[in-house]
Amino acid sequence: MNTGDWTTMSAAVTHKAIPFLMTAALLSGGSVFAETLRWDECSDVDLAGYRIYIGTESGTYTDTLDVGNVSSYCLTCLEEGTTYYFSVSSYDTWGNESDLSPEVSYMVGSDGAETGVDDERGTEPGGFILEKNYPNPFNPETHIAWAVDTPGPVRLTIFTVTGRQVRILVDKVAGQPLREEVVWNGTDDAGRSMPSGVYFYRLEQENRYKTLRMVLAR
Repeated sequence: MNTGDWTTMSAAVTHKAIPFLMTAALLSGGSVFAETLRWDECSDVDLAGYRIYIGTESGTYTDTLDVGNVSSYCLTCLEEGTTYYFSVSSYDTWGNESDLSPEVSYMVGSDGAETGVDDERGTEPGGFILEKNYPNPFNPETHIAWAVDTPGPVRLTIFTVTGRQVRILVDKVAGQPLREEVVWNGTDDAGRSMPSGVYFYRLEQENRYKTLRMVLAR
């Protein structure tokens, strides 16, 4: 990780800290893939946040995400078989931005991530199950059934197509094999209605993940 100080002259600030970017595959389900990007945090006192640069050609970034002051971010709706290129910058409270980090690349589905579901219910071996929601598309609410066959923490989360967390539907510790059905009414954790569009729901327990897609049509 390259670090440096900021030099303040009047209202001008030069930001020299460049985050070191690391990447790892995280999720898969059907044709839906996601990737979690992680980077070293910059220690500068006026750090305001980070931006992720995304492209399908090395050095050419067609999308930029301002993810705020976090050191990891989950990108969803990645296409299987496509190689993505990522770089990260940091910026200060004055709006000054660092140089881009060294680029990393990742081919979706290239690291042993699962590339499909076993049947229409999204069942995986061992009883780790995330079923397709019904109805789909939906308005105003949809049902999601899930099951785990081992004890441990379980979380079911809703994300936008950019990977922003919308709603945590389940966050508990299963004391035994468990099956439940929950309802999502199209609102976020603050109770605000979400707009029409594609959303992803992810079931996770320890190192097991399952992600499926749904459509909210208001």
